[in-house]
Amino acid sequence: MELDSIENQKKFGLIIKVAVEVGALKSEINRELAGSLSFIAPTMKRYVYINDDESTQELYCDNRISNRKYTVFTFLPKNLWEQFSRFMNQYFLLIACLQLWPLITPVNPASTWGPLIFIFAVSATKEAWDDYNRYLSDKKANEEEVWVVGEGIKKHIQAQDIRVGNIVWLRENDEIPCDLVLLGTSDPQGVCYVEGNLPAKQAMLCYMSKAYIPSISCFTGLLQSLIQRL
Repeated sequence: MELDSIENQKKFGLIIKVAVEVGALKSEINRELAGSLSFIAPTMKRYVYINDDESTQELYCDNRISNRKYTVFTFLPKNLWEQFSRFMNQYFLLIACLQLWPLITPVNPASTWGPLIFIFAVSATKEAWDDYNRYLSDKKANEEEVWVVGEGIKKHIQAQDIRVGNIVWLRENDEIPCDLVLLGTSDPQGVCYVEGNLPAKQAMLCYMSKAYIPSISCFTGLLQSLIQRL
């Protein structure tokens, strides 16, 4: 990794360990990280390869989100389990089963099973519709086009394909597709406003030094951080 100056590195607040031979360190780092995840320790190290998707892919998942409760195969058993987990549904199911025994009930079982099945069908239909809407919302968010910078070029990828260590290029009023660390801004004063989608929608002011990295499209490196476990 090459930076124009040490001052630029400090101004961006990055603690970067320059690896002259990053490839030689990959296997050692992966073994160390795997060992740290095998047990609960007070602290652990986390490594992030900047603009190195091949190495990052081995350690971290992609940016795909899923808020669905069910799949096509799990909907029926999971939904029935949730409905029969309620005490009142268990009670009515017991009554309906007892009415199948003609020696103890004089009424037609259909008078109980009909309303019970109807209520379960309506509840399942509502759950399926809500889950389908969650699927559409996830699909829209995952397939949203975003700019990433790397390998000397700026290119479009889907939000679900963002990897840890990618440099994301955002413009004014763009939606932030993932958790990001602000590296720089084009504002002459080095100011950036980030507005959340919560009801208050309060804008958070972020300030960044006006310094920049001219070769950001070729920016590569290795980040190491210590995570304290509580």
